[in-house]
Amino acid sequence: MLRPLHDAVALNVVRSVDSPAEIPDLTDHYVDALAALVDAKLHAREPARRVQLVDLMGALQQSVRDARAARGQPDGS
Repeated sequence: MLRPLHDAVALNVVRSVDSPAEIPDLTDHYVDALAALVDAKLHAREPARRVQLVDLMGALQQSVRDARAARGQPDGS
Protein backbone atom coordinates (compact mmCIF):
# COMPACT_ATOMS: atom_id res chain seq x y z
CA MET A 1 0.00 0.00 0.00
CA LEU A 2 2.86 2.40 0.69
CA ARG A 3 4.52 1.94 -2.70
CA PRO A 4 1.77 3.69 -4.73
CA LEU A 5 1.74 6.52 -2.19
CA HIS A 6 5.55 6.78 -2.34
CA ASP A 7 5.43 6.87 -6.16
CA ALA A 8 2.74 9.57 -6.14
CA VAL A 9 4.72 11.74 -3.73
CA ALA A 10 7.91 11.26 -5.78
CA LEU A 11 6.05 12.24 -8.96
CA ASN A 12 4.73 15.39 -7.26
CA VAL A 13 8.26 16.34 -6.18
CA VAL A 14 9.60 15.82 -9.70
CA ARG A 15 6.81 17.89 -11.21
CA SER A 16 7.41 20.72 -8.74
CA VAL A 17 11.01 21.26 -9.89
CA ASP A 18 11.25 23.96 -12.54
CA SER A 19 14.93 23.56 -13.30
CA PRO A 20 17.65 20.96 -12.63
CA ALA A 21 19.59 23.78 -10.94
CA GLU A 22 17.03 23.61 -8.11
CA ILE A 23 18.34 20.15 -7.16
CA PRO A 24 21.65 20.82 -5.38
CA ASP A 25 22.97 17.24 -5.45
CA LEU A 26 22.24 16.68 -9.14
CA THR A 27 25.31 15.72 -11.16
CA ASP A 28 25.07 15.51 -14.93
CA HIS A 29 27.32 12.53 -15.62
CA TYR A 30 26.56 12.69 -19.35
CA VAL A 31 28.09 16.16 -19.68
CA ASP A 32 31.13 15.08 -17.64
CA ALA A 33 31.67 11.97 -19.77
CA LEU A 34 31.21 13.92 -23.00
CA ALA A 35 33.71 16.56 -21.90
CA ALA A 36 36.25 13.84 -21.02
CA LEU A 37 35.72 12.17 -24.39
CA VAL A 38 36.16 15.43 -26.31
CA ASP A 39 39.27 16.27 -24.28
CA ALA A 40 40.76 12.83 -24.98
CA LYS A 41 40.03 13.16 -28.71
CA LEU A 42 41.58 16.64 -28.84
CA HIS A 43 44.76 15.38 -27.20
CA ALA A 44 44.87 12.18 -29.32
CA ARG A 45 44.41 9.90 -26.31
CA GLU A 46 42.13 6.98 -25.84
CA PRO A 47 39.13 7.72 -23.63
CA ALA A 48 39.44 6.47 -20.04
CA ARG A 49 36.91 3.69 -20.56
CA ARG A 50 34.99 2.17 -23.40
CA VAL A 51 31.28 1.49 -23.30
CA GLN A 52 30.08 -1.85 -24.57
CA LEU A 53 27.63 -1.31 -27.41
CA VAL A 54 24.46 -3.37 -27.46
CA ASP A 55 22.83 -4.61 -30.66
CA LEU A 56 19.30 -3.43 -29.84
CA MET A 57 17.70 -4.98 -32.92
CA GLY A 58 19.36 -8.33 -32.20
CA ALA A 59 18.25 -8.19 -28.57
CA LEU A 60 14.69 -7.37 -29.63
CA GLN A 61 14.62 -10.20 -32.17
CA GLN A 62 15.97 -12.65 -29.58
CA SER A 63 13.34 -11.47 -27.09
CA VAL A 64 10.57 -12.06 -29.63
CA ARG A 65 11.95 -15.54 -30.40
CA ASP A 66 12.12 -16.35 -26.68
CA ALA A 67 8.57 -15.12 -26.08
CA ARG A 68 7.23 -17.16 -29.02
CA ALA A 69 9.08 -20.25 -27.81
CA ALA A 70 7.63 -19.78 -24.30
CA ARG A 71 4.13 -19.70 -25.80
CA GLY A 72 4.87 -22.70 -28.04
CA GLN A 73 4.53 -20.69 -31.24
CA PRO A 74 6.74 -21.28 -34.28
CA ASP A 75 9.80 -19.02 -34.65
CA GLY A 76 8.45 -17.21 -37.72
CA SER A 77 11.88 -16.50 -39.18
